[in-house]
Parts: sequence; C-alpha cells; structure tokens
Amino acid sequence: MLRTRNFIKEIDTTALQHNLHQVKKHAPQSKIIAMVKSQAYGHGGLIAAKALSEVNAFGVAYIEEALELRRANITKPIILMSSHLTQEQLFLANRENLQWVIHHSWQIDLLKSTHLKNPLSVWLKINTGMNRLGFSEHDALPAWQALQSSSSIIKPIGLMTHFSCADDIQNKTTSLQYSTFQNITQGWPGERSLANSAGILAWPRSHADWVRPGLMLYGISPFPEKTGAELGLMPVMRIKAPILAIYDLKAGEKIGYGQTYTCPHKTRLGVIGIGYGDGYPRQAPTGTPIWIKGRILPLIGRVSMDMITLDLTSAPEIKVGEEALLWGPELPVEIISQKTGMSPYQLVCAFK
Repeated sequence: MLRTRNFIKEIDTTALQHNLHQVKKHAPQSKIIAMVKSQAYGHGGLIAAKALSEVNAFGVAYIEEALELRRANITKPIILMSSHLTQEQLFLANRENLQWVIHHSWQIDLLKSTHLKNPLSVWLKINTGMNRLGFSEHDALPAWQALQSSSSIIKPIGLMTHFSCADDIQNKTTSLQYSTFQNITQGWPGERSLANSAGILAWPRSHADWVRPGLMLYGISPFPEKTGAELGLMPVMRIKAPILAIYDLKAGEKIGYGQTYTCPHKTRLGVIGIGYGDGYPRQAPTGTPIWIKGRILPLIGRVSMDMITLDLTSAPEIKVGEEALLWGPELPVEIISQKTGMSPYQLVCAFK
C-alpha cells in the first residue's frame, strides 16, 4: 500500500463477509439491504459493495452514491433512502433503475408531474415514532393510495419504517413502533422492512421481508454496553499511524496546545502522525487508549490537526517509525467511543 498521508486505513473484506454471514444467521428468512451510505460508514462504498456481493440490495443516502456504484458495474437494486431529487435527477434515477423511498408529499407531487419512461420501484416510509422522515399514521393511507393510483410506480409498493430506540433493549418504544406499523399497513400488499442492526440482533419479530444492516456489517456493536466482538462480529476498519518522534521530558514540563498536560515525572513522549484533520477525534481526552506492539498506552495532551502525543514511559522498547493502532481488532472502536463520548458512527465516518 502506497502511503500518501501519515495514517493508514485498512479495510478487512474478509471480516465484512463474516459479519454479513452473522446477519444471515440472525435473520435467515429475510432479504438484505446492505447500508453503504456515507461511504459505507467510512469504510469505502465501492470496497464494501464489491465485498458484499451476496446481499440482495444496497441502501444509500444520495443519488451520487448510487451512481458511483452503477459506474462500477454494481447491478443489484440500489435504494435511495433520503435523497432529494429534482425532476432531472428523477429521470436519471429511473434510467439507472434506482429505487426511491417516498417519505413526504412533495415526492408524490413530483412523481405525478413527471412522465417516466419506465415505472419506478418505490418504498413508502411510515413514521411510527422516529419523527424524522415518513408519513404519519393519519397521512399514510392517502399517500399509499396516491402511489397505488400512479402509473409511474411499480406495484406492489414496498413498506418501511425506522426504529428510534432499538439499541435499548429495555425500551418499549420498539415494540410500540412495530405494532403501529403493523396496524397502519394491515391488509396492504407489498414487502416490509423495519429492522436496522439493533433490530436484527435484538428484535427478531421485526425482521420481516427485508432487513437493513448497517453498523453490524462493519463489525461494530449497535448496543452501547457491548463491543462487536462480544456479538460475534469482526471489526472491519483498522486505523494506524507511525511514531514520528520520541523525546524525554522532565517532570513539570507541559505538552501541546494550551499546555493542558503537565508531566508528573520524567516522561518519555511519543508523537504520532495523525490528528483531527485526518479524522481522529479532537475531543479525545488524556488517557484515551492507543495500542502499540501488544500494549495499551495513554494519549496525553490535546489532539492537534495532524499529530497526537502519548506516554511511552512504560514502553522503552518502542521506537520511532513503529505503528500505533488507534482502533481496530486489538482496540475496538467502541472503547474509543466510550472514552471520547462520540458514537462509533461518528468515529468511523470521519475517516472517509
């Protein structure tokens, strides 16, 4: 691998495929929409899509993401989960055989005013409590009827909702959302999709026709109290960077911007070539763990744009040029999440 920056992001496609098999193990009767939005949660959209060739469809946020996959000869169904389309883009989506999640009346108006060459496959999104996108209980039936009467739409229409609290197993919201969805869509034809990663792992009755794994595909736990490894998942991303320099400091010397860290004793300081400009969290506090050669060592001082510093006092064997692991199989990103107060989503998506 040609290093063009100090840090290296390694993606383990074998781990990605292992995690897909875990999805199948938990939801063996369901088809799979692999969520590869936001560059597959920072892992690389094309890399992930090519490695996940066994899935039934892909989910993206924007039409640009879908077109990138199509240009790479990804022919499986691609669903635009939250894409704002102009009429010109709608024609393009139709030409590229993309599917569109319909969550608001303006989309129905656009479909009515647009003459498509071929009917479009769509999903009707119903708001069952997330209160983000989707038709309310009151508006869902009129929206469904409008789509049913449209000659521009392939029938039957897919039906979808999104859970807001599935990662909290004790929370009753998921059961309420499930019941609301069932009540609204009772008697309607069409395949259903409800379960995200947490739904797949903890709410089996929500699996329905299609599941939508995201975070778990990348080996990360959707539950705050667990790591992916504890759920049988394998971390896919490994972030590494070299030690640029090592210095010996005296007790009382201060480190970094704001001089926020004072050496309590004679300290062997290591400088690592990664920072918030690369994607490492700027708010990572002193004590955030870093893995080097089988040892966990603490970050000290403030994170800079392209450097961080760590305490090497207890590791005299570490030398300049050796690689530090910021997260990966040896140091789960969930641990960094707990230390920084940032979600694993934020951490991995920062490394696009």
